[in-house]
Amino acid sequence: MKMGFSIGMVLWKQAPNSLRDHGGRRQHLKRVVLSSRPMAVPAVVYLVVNLVSYPALERINASVFTAISQLKVLATAFFAVLMLKTPMSGRKWRTLSVMVLGVTLVSWESAPETHHHSHSDAAAWDLSEIISPDYMVGLMFAAVQTLLSGFASIYFEMVLKRRTGGGGGAGG
Repeated sequence: MKMGFSIGMVLWKQAPNSLRDHGGRRQHLKRVVLSSRPMAVPAVVYLVVNLVSYPALERINASVFTAISQLKVLATAFFAVLMLKTPMSGRKWRTLSVMVLGVTLVSWESAPETHHHSHSDAAAWDLSEIISPDYMVGLMFAAVQTLLSGFASIYFEMVLKRRTGGGGGAGG
């Protein structure tokens, strides 16, 4: 729908100039499509992020989903180091680790109750007996959504830096 609207706007803008110049419009449209190709990656990734959010929210409550979504900061930092070679100090990694611990505690405490295990041997426990499989699937969808969102953010930054000739990342 957005693509159709954009094409319509381009055609409308050029219509008064030349109603018969189909070649000029085609060339312009071709240039726009070719120059926009790198942005197709984050567009598709954000589409998948939106689609993955629905099954996640069906399986976990909104507060847990929001807490897990806060891990986008960690995912973005990870992809910035990996893709942009941005240096990160140990202090920042420790801060991000504490955030992960907080999200883990919120997610664990918000998990729906399952039947209690009567064995005293923790090694005999099955994870599906502690947390429901449906809840784990919801957590997995939320984690995938968070990772993809962090990736798309850094990919977008990488494309912008390539276009403007910008160099490495800042941080420390």
